[in-house]
Amino acid sequence: MNDFKNPETLVVAGTIFTAVLGASICLWVLKLSGKLSNEDKLSHPPIPWRNSWLDFWLLVWAAFCAIIASSILAQRWFPQQVTEETVSWNVIWYGLSAQFALGIVIIGAYFTYKMRWLPPANERPTLPQVLKFSLSLLIRYLPVIWVATAIYTFVLKFLDVPLTEQEAINWFLKMDDPAQWMVSAFTAIIIAPVLEELFFRRLILNFLANKIHPTLALLWSSALFAATHFNYQAFVPIFILGILMGIQYLRTGDIRGSILIHALFNGISVLLLGVDRWVF
Repeated sequence: MNDFKNPETLVVAGTIFTAVLGASICLWVLKLSGKLSNEDKLSHPPIPWRNSWLDFWLLVWAAFCAIIASSILAQRWFPQQVTEETVSWNVIWYGLSAQFALGIVIIGAYFTYKMRWLPPANERPTLPQVLKFSLSLLIRYLPVIWVATAIYTFVLKFLDVPLTEQEAINWFLKMDDPAQWMVSAFTAIIIAPVLEELFFRRLILNFLANKIHPTLALLWSSALFAATHFNYQAFVPIFILGILMGIQYLRTGDIRGSILIHALFNGISVLLLGVDRWVF
């Protein structure tokens, strides 16, 4: 995020980074000292999905076509109105259309393949275990994501590659209607994490982990997750985030933990954007 309007926002961002870094160091110390050893006992095989590669590619193709179709229809029904200073409500509905399309594909997959979203309770860790592991994983590796992002951005600048923020971030920075911001924040923190995790982790990663080595499945699903954000500047941090959420899912078999990681990650970004837009 290179377009903060107020220098005070950088102070808030620095405070958050320092707090997370301190917590990350503490957790790493506990991890290396063996006091977080219970995490090592978390292991869950992929939920069986006995379908062919054709089923997999049909699912990916259906999602691609649904998102493209929703984008075309949204551009016709909700022509975007974005100026240098503000955005219209149409961009909110335009952004929601892709999530709506993804939701239709997920529901279709659920009924087509008669899938379970969670393993039976006696075959997975308890919810407190899942949430504890998810929070620990995010806090430990969040500074790594930030540092990797800074290095990647420096390399892009060094190579004179034009830097472009994600479209959604630019919208957040220009919203002057609190209702717009609240709807967009709800989408980013609740709707997107739920739908994207169900698709990329529960469907894509779970299927690949049943067919190929889990490490390759993790890398391929994370790369697909990052690529579908259509922003090369954000590819590295989103790819690493995808790996974290994939590790969480493969270790626990519980999609709720990866949804939590995704929601918290987006929430930090939304918090900083909100502070920059509305506080200072």
